[in-house]
Amino acid sequence: MMKKTIQLLSVSLFAACSLFMGSCKKDSTDASGNQNLGSGQGEVRFSYSGAQSGSFQSAISFTTVASSGGITQIAATVVSGTTAKVVQIVFPTNIATGTATQASAGADLANNFLMSYAIGSAGWAIGGGTGAGFTVTVTKNTGTEMEGTFSGELGSDSDPSKVTTASGYFHCKL
Repeated sequence: MMKKTIQLLSVSLFAACSLFMGSCKKDSTDASGNQNLGSGQGEVRFSYSGAQSGSFQSAISFTTVASSGGITQIAATVVSGTTAKVVQIVFPTNIATGTATQASAGADLANNFLMSYAIGSAGWAIGGGTGAGFTVTVTKNTGTEMEGTFSGELGSDSDPSKVTTASGYFHCKL
């Protein structure tokens, strides 16, 4: 019994080390600093200030892209210490290229681009609370690859806090 337990622990340790080493591998980037994506992969990055400040840079290994045909979702998680930072972006798969700007505080974008950002238990979203001035520019949509930029305020419905994003970028391949 003891030999099987040691073998099982050894295999588990090897698997955990392999996963850890693989997840620490730096994702390859192109000349613009954008990650080279394969099918089903995505990337999100931006800086933010306000109720919280810092930057968010997703890793391919912790970003999922899913499509139901009509809707595409990019979900990215970054862990900093013991705190998770989570971004979720949802938009119509056939979203048109061009720019959409939030009409007023608390309003959604006309092109149905949705974004939320959470740090631990605090969260903000387009159209949340008094967040205003959010702009997204879709620069590419081939039906299987979407790319664009964003900036502006994300608000919270549970308190008056805001997070202002700048230099935002998203890219995904279905």
